[in-house]
Formats: sequence, structure tokens, C-alpha cells
Amino acid sequence: MLVELLYARVISCSLYPHIFRMLPLSELSPGPFASHDELIANLRGRAKLDGYGVSIARSKPNVVYLACDKGGLNRNNWKLTEETRKRFTTSRRTNCPFSVVGRERDGEWFLEVRNNLHNHPFSSDLSAHPSHRKLDQDQIAEVEAMSLAGIPTRNILTALRKKKTSNSKVLSTARDIYNITSRNKTKSLNGRTPIQTLLYELQEAQSPCDFELDMNGHITHLFFTHEKSISLIKQYHFTVLMDCTYKTNRFKLPLLNVVGITPFYTTFFICAVFIKAEKQDDYEWALSRIAALFDENNPPKVSEFYFTLIFFFFFGFTQFFLFINSSFVNFT
Repeated sequence: MLVELLYARVISCSLYPHIFRMLPLSELSPGPFASHDELIANLRGRAKLDGYGVSIARSKPNVVYLACDKGGLNRNNWKLTEETRKRFTTSRRTNCPFSVVGRERDGEWFLEVRNNLHNHPFSSDLSAHPSHRKLDQDQIAEVEAMSLAGIPTRNILTALRKKKTSNSKVLSTARDIYNITSRNKTKSLNGRTPIQTLLYELQEAQSPCDFELDMNGHITHLFFTHEKSISLIKQYHFTVLMDCTYKTNRFKLPLLNVVGITPFYTTFFICAVFIKAEKQDDYEWALSRIAALFDENNPPKVSEFYFTLIFFFFFGFTQFFLFINSSFVNFT
């Protein structure tokens, strides 16, 4: 059957290079269908066999208009011309005339073909059609769960493709996965900004936090920790490591990571501090919040013994390096 359809398509394309027929009218089942969704699923399944895609053009309570996903043309809402356009853009739309209508009569849905012709050839890769790349609700829920677990997009896509069903395979691309995760993140914000959501989550979890605002009400400093981290730092207060990282957020605020070391030479999280810049006032604000985490009987301090040891270590290493370098120069 599929070979016959392909052969008929090649013959029709050679005779009529600008007109491509989707399926013979007899192959398009007119119905009846039990529901609106069943009608659309049946039509998209037939279109998929022939290498085309079908999308909903518009719908009403008892009528749905479906067209080729390459139908129509892009609207020039900004009235741009070739001289005023700054970017060269293309479109997959070809103003394809294919059109069908689904109507409900007496509780059942029927298909009416208005135009069964296409003005473009079939697609050899079905992933070029958004209607064939859609995931079902179970797959979307699976993508959201894996995204919350921190699994990268490429691994999510690989897992979906390995878990394909027997009658269909996943045609989604990485961009489709990005769109699902982005919508999920926007939904989780619940109308709040990301920083408002962070403060809300910290307050809901009753995690110790502090922040500072500028004259415009923007957050310039943010400090947060956890109750378990406070108990650990009071127990293992001997060594604390601090380091600033960059490019962690779009606001370009340096992130000061603070960790401690246990007697087993393992590290544990103490706190994290977003600061406006790496200046003395910023570090004083951060260090004052970090010092408040320690026990009053064991306040943080820089040991003179360790400072002297570190100084002599670096001084001796520098002298040793210079000695080796001069010896190598003299030898050569």
C-alpha cells in the first residue's frame, strides 16, 4: 500500500510539478467519529503516512477548520521592507491551499474535504512538521519530572526516544523539550519574578536569609543558608573556604560560595551570598552575616599560625621555582 502511494506521488509530481495530492479522497475517512479529538487524530495519521502535516486553522463549538501546516503566509505586522529589514528571515509557509472541515451532527463528527491539493512536495523528515512532534500528556509529565530532577535536555530526549511505543516514534527535537521546560518554569513562578519566587520559597521553608535593597527597590545583596548547615558550622568551625563564582545569573551578580570541612576531609554547604560587586563594603556585608552563624564561644578568626605557614609555603615555593628556572637557564 505504501509503495503504491509513493509511486503514485512520484508520477503525479512528474506530470504536475506544482500540485501535490495528499491522499485520494476515498482514503480520507469521512466519518463518523466519536469526538473532535478522534477526527483530528485520524486526519493527522493519514497525513503522516503521506509526508504532510495538518494543523487547526480555527475552530468553533461544533465546527473545526483544519489546513496544511504550511498554509498561509507570514504577516508583515511591522510593515518592513527590504531596506528597513535588519535580519533576513525565512518561513516554511507556502500558502498551501489544502483545507478540510470537521462538523458535528447529532453527537458525531464528520469530515468534509474542501481542497485536497498541496503546492509543495512531501517531507522526507516528518520532524519538520510541528503537528507530528507533539508529545502526549504522559510524555509531557515525564519531561517535566526529569527536568525538575536536573537531567539535561539531550538526555531527556534520548530517554524519550528509547522509550518509544510500538506504533509510533518520538519526533520531537531539543527545542520542543526546551519549550516544555520553559513553560513549566513560567507556571511554577505563579506570576512572580524569579527573585520573588526565591524569597517566597526560602520563607516557606523557614530557611535563614537576609537581603538588602537599593534606592529603586532592587535586591543588591542576598544571603541564605539552612538550619542543618548552621548546626554543622557550629560543630566543625575550624576551617571555612570561600570563593566567588561568575556567570551564574543574568544579573551578573557574583555568587560567594561558603563551605566547611569536617574531620573526615569532606565538605559541607554553609551558605551562599549574592553580592553586588567585589568591593570592601560588599564583603563586609557578607562576612557579617557569615560570622553570625558561628557559636558565640567560637567566633571566626584568622589564625596567625596558619597565616605564617601559608606565607612561608608560598614564599618558599616561589624561591624554589626561581632557583630551578635560573639553574635551567645556566644549564642551557
